[in-house]
Amino acid sequence: MIRRAVPGDKGLWVEMRMGLWPERGKKEHIWEIDKRLSAPERYPTWIAAGEKGPCGFIEASLPDTVPGCMASPAGLIAGWFVALGYQGRGIGSKLIRAAETWAGERGALEMGSVTDTCPIRRAAHIHLGFREVVTNGDTRYFIKELAPVVHIFGDPQQGIEYQQRWGAYAVITDDEGRIAVIRTPEGLFLPGGGMEGAEDYRSCLIREVYEELGCRISLPYDGFIGRAACYGDPQRIGGPLYTIVCFYRAEITERVCEGIESDHELFWLEPEETASKLYLPHQRWAVVRTCGLDGENTDG
Repeated sequence: MIRRAVPGDKGLWVEMRMGLWPERGKKEHIWEIDKRLSAPERYPTWIAAGEKGPCGFIEASLPDTVPGCMASPAGLIAGWFVALGYQGRGIGSKLIRAAETWAGERGALEMGSVTDTCPIRRAAHIHLGFREVVTNGDTRYFIKELAPVVHIFGDPQQGIEYQQRWGAYAVITDDEGRIAVIRTPEGLFLPGGGMEGAEDYRSCLIREVYEELGCRISLPYDGFIGRAACYGDPQRIGGPLYTIVCFYRAEITERVCEGIESDHELFWLEPEETASKLYLPHQRWAVVRTCGLDGENTDG
């Protein structure tokens, strides 16, 4: 049985933590457990209860950023343990699912995990769908996408090497239900763009809208629309790109200045017109999905 940790688990919880992190002192483990028990929604822990009591645990949190993750917030698994006599029964995967469900219900699009260089732990992460993204000394970070890529538009051409790129775009509506679109020399687009440096999806979107429109935006807690990807025509914008994009509903809160990009002009269009005229198919899909228009096949 997988359940939330309670004060009565403290004794065996300390022993399991010492088995996972033997280099730490007992007092440090007790302090960490007390912190988690005092704030269970901020630092949740699940216990695997076996025939003779607790036989495993997983500790999670929801920090603003996680090394290697591109989403914010992102879930983080800080500790994951199953006792030797209970391994191989699927207990570890059930603990992972409990933490992933909790994080996903709170808006996390990705789950990160931190561990050491132990090959068994690395293999366990990979088996459960994580991929290794960052190695820092003896510490390894893994991530797993909780929100799948719903649709992939376009087909890759043989012999073409596509550069993978991540980005974020916003569906912004006004009081009349019209959608904000940006007209450029290449066509019509939703506000947003590609990530730069160590940005996550949300910070990328906030920066792009400010640069394009000179506006500040707010992103509601439940504003995530979906994740989609698109193979770009090698002869068109940006060359051979494979873009993976998160779409969000957003609201303009303040117009600060003119946009930095002078060839970007803001227009407001009705949803049906927007869905038919946007340049990129995954952006058309996002409008259809957001506004409840008929059909999601926007590849034409």
